Amino acid sequence: MTWIMTHTGVKFTPLEPKVSDVCLEDIAHALSNMCRFNGHCKKFYSVAQHSVLVAEYLIDELEDTPIVLCGLFHDAAEAYLPDLCRPIKPAWVEFARFEKQLLAIISRALKIPLIWNSAAHNSVIEMADNVLLATELRDLMFFVDPELPPPLEEKIVAWTPMYSKRKFLEMSRKYLDKGT
Repeated sequence: MTWIMTHTGVKFTPLEPKVSDVCLEDIAHALSNMCRFNGHCKKFYSVAQHSVLVAEYLIDELEDTPIVLCGLFHDAAEAYLPDLCRPIKPAWVEFARFEKQLLAIISRALKIPLIWNSAAHNSVIEMADNVLLATELRDLMFFVDPELPPPLEEKIVAWTPMYSKRKFLEMSRKYLDKGT
């Protein structure tokens, strides 16, 4: 079998994705049901919530619609591909190619400006991702990593999957409408 069945019933081929098969509802649903840290955090904390918080951080810092969208969707490929944790990802070069291809397809399908290819934009999203990672480690893993930037002042309270999905969809629709 070369496809996965999505929440909305699409037969999605992750290694040969088609723009027509990408669905915002599927992305929000899958990410809201996926736990960060390979499930090792103290409470369930979804990739969807992480993505919303990355985007909110970018809104506070920049209010730049394309960057906010890229921050919101930076992990969107995980809706169709498994996530590889940071220590493993560099060893799987072929996986990175599939992930990048899938992000490009998702960007085309949802009409998100494809700025992941820009080093400047990537560094802004990476910084936001790292600030959230530091905050998540502090609040959900009770660990501080001195190699990461300082965490946010406010504490993260984990959302339910249903609430994460709703917040992800609300933010997606708001910023996708702004981008068009």
